[in-house]
Amino acid sequence: MAYSLEVTATASPKPTSWLLSALRTNASPYLILLFALPVVAQFVHYVEPNGPLIKGQAPGITISFLLFVAAFICWLMFQPTQERSRSFLIFACVIGLLWVVLILESRIDGSLFNLTAFIYLPALFMLWWKPPTFSSVISALDVVAWSLIAISVLSQLLDYVGARSMNHDFPLRWPILTDIIGVTTRWEGPFGNVNYAGPIGAFLVVYGVCRFGWNRMLLVFAGCFILLASEARTSWIATLAGLAIIFLSTPKIWRIVLPLWVRIVTVLIGLFGTILILVGPDSDLNARTPLWQTYFDLWKKTPLSGIGETGINQNMTVGVIPGWASHAHSVYLDTLFRYGLPAFALLIVTLAVGAVIGIQAARCKSAIGLALLVTFIFGALTETIIDWRYLSTQGLIVVSSVLLAASWLSSTRLNEQPTTQPTADLMAN
Repeated sequence: MAYSLEVTATASPKPTSWLLSALRTNASPYLILLFALPVVAQFVHYVEPNGPLIKGQAPGITISFLLFVAAFICWLMFQPTQERSRSFLIFACVIGLLWVVLILESRIDGSLFNLTAFIYLPALFMLWWKPPTFSSVISALDVVAWSLIAISVLSQLLDYVGARSMNHDFPLRWPILTDIIGVTTRWEGPFGNVNYAGPIGAFLVVYGVCRFGWNRMLLVFAGCFILLASEARTSWIATLAGLAIIFLSTPKIWRIVLPLWVRIVTVLIGLFGTILILVGPDSDLNARTPLWQTYFDLWKKTPLSGIGETGINQNMTVGVIPGWASHAHSVYLDTLFRYGLPAFALLIVTLAVGAVIGIQAARCKSAIGLALLVTFIFGALTETIIDWRYLSTQGLIVVSSVLLAASWLSSTRLNEQPTTQPTADLMAN
């Protein structure tokens, strides 16, 4: 008896079908586009700060809206399985209210802001209404981290070939790079200021420590190099503060188990010693303390509404505020002095809510969100590294740190185990 054998070939999915399926089931496409927005816009503005206007808008602003539209289209197609986070909704409402207050005060004061400010609230809504998984947030932050490294390298190449010169007016404080490779000035990269580059290095180090394998090694190396080249002292302290959170949530380092009290004492001694070494000899914090006193004296006249952009410019014109101090060189004090007590109170509540969510996630064995938020909180002490009206790179770090914690909590409630796990035993890996 003859038997005929029939083989049925399984047709491979068409590229279009595969793409549509990925957009429906994975938050990473919309999240990557949304998270890449401030990084790409930063570099475009660096390369073409006075480039050709498109409908009256600078290239960086145009690119921001194009990326947002692409992210929004991907978001419309995405069908989430993660439950909406009540914790993230509370955070989004508070930081959204802060945005509203700042925009209203800017309009009353007559100060200018660009149109990308109006991306902020829709972005928050998108993240809450169709929440990404923890793994998707990690994937998007990986893209952000490597994009920051890429634009740093590209800016250096542009400077080297003479296509776009960086500012070399700030001499190095420490002779390390001078002795090794002959560099004599601090590095600002595409970020506009050495004090803005430093917090980027802090983010890369802390985030890199929370990753695994070669990814961890290269991110930490790049972050350390930016910290060393920019010589932003507060960023070193911010880095150690973020690492301290990871250390406190890590009972086991390799094969050594450390009690909590030992970790707490170690962190306190380390941070106190670092502050003494880096800041102690500089009694006026590089002219910041007298500047803060000047701003404070002006703010006392209008504590509720603040000095405003107009007031700052007027006092700079007459010489009351020095010409180099168009902001108060502190996120917290600048918010207080510029916008007044209500905005300052909302800022503190925003960070407090984010910290509470981060602490809850840390108790569930994911301290990465809290570590990134603490890094920002310390990095903002002596430099105005963020304008809360925009979804800038630092604004993205704040929002994503809370999103990481909230998505981890949502996944643990569903008894799911995320595939990417910066856990309490991080240093043991």
